[in-house]
Amino acid sequence: MRRSNLTHTFCGWLTASLLMASCAPTDPEEFDPSHPKDHLLRMNHLQAVGTHNSYHQIPPGGADTFWDYDHLPLDQQLNDQGVRKFELDIYWDRDQGTFEVYHVPVVDHWTVCETLTLCLGQIQSWSEVHPGHHPLFIMIEPKESDLDEAIAALWIDHLEQRIDGVFDRAQVITPDEVQKDAASLRDQITKTGWPLLSEVRGRVLFWVNTGGVIRRVLDRDGQDLSGRLVFAETDLNSPVGSITNFNTPTADNLAQIQAAVSEGFIIRSRADADPMDVLAGAIEPRRRLALDSGAHLLSTDFPGDHPRTDYVFKMPDGSPSRCNPVNAPTDCLSSDIEDPSRLAPP
Repeated sequence: MRRSNLTHTFCGWLTASLLMASCAPTDPEEFDPSHPKDHLLRMNHLQAVGTHNSYHQIPPGGADTFWDYDHLPLDQQLNDQGVRKFELDIYWDRDQGTFEVYHVPVVDHWTVCETLTLCLGQIQSWSEVHPGHHPLFIMIEPKESDLDEAIAALWIDHLEQRIDGVFDRAQVITPDEVQKDAASLRDQITKTGWPLLSEVRGRVLFWVNTGGVIRRVLDRDGQDLSGRLVFAETDLNSPVGSITNFNTPTADNLAQIQAAVSEGFIIRSRADADPMDVLAGAIEPRRRLALDSGAHLLSTDFPGDHPRTDYVFKMPDGSPSRCNPVNAPTDCLSSDIEDPSRLAPP
């Protein structure tokens, strides 16, 4: 079921026999997913756990390589591991207009959801019954490199059609909504800020992680994302500067990441990278630097149990996310970002 408003969100999980009795818009018992500080905190005042290659499954027989990590279905990551950000690699079937989701053809193609539509469906079905979640972030990485501009435009159309087929437009946080009446997206983000949590709770944001022709067509040479369903990773100094990756947090770039967070940009980084390093015990200082950087979305290959290590990346004092250590107000509590008791109807 697709959600168009909070009444539908609440009603969607009930049986048909209870709909008329319990879901009238005037019902005083209707679930309210709002949090007490939603009118004060913005969506970039958080820091959340994400997964790297969120669909990935270890090949049969195991993998003593940098592919040695295994993820649960996306709805279980949301529910059981506190994951709030996903990364999906997509391979385009141009004739069918569909996108397959996997890592590398033949040698590393095992996945918890074979198509983009199936992956998004796992996210939407969980969101449907947990409307109190803070915004979910979905990074799309296209595995296409030989497109001309006309075909890239078709790729973008197909991507947005797949999103439209799973999520209602009202559930997707768009560049137009964030920009409002500002001269540019960057101006709005750096001078006024991202939307308040009251405006975006229970919703999702997509961005495309790529360069080349797809990005040039998507953001119109870094000038304009109007009418798009998705953001673009791009130069933060451009008019569409809004969200980007600092894949490797280091002592040398820590101040740079913190400065970008302070300016208002949303940053994704990686709390761990090569699983073989983690399995060998090389966890710090990368984990600490990622947390201290204030990067909002910290990807991991280890959000839960792994047979070869006790390491699990979780947000310190998160519920499951926490207030951003760089830019959140000092009186912010993790439960203001997302409170498990306000996540779904009792």
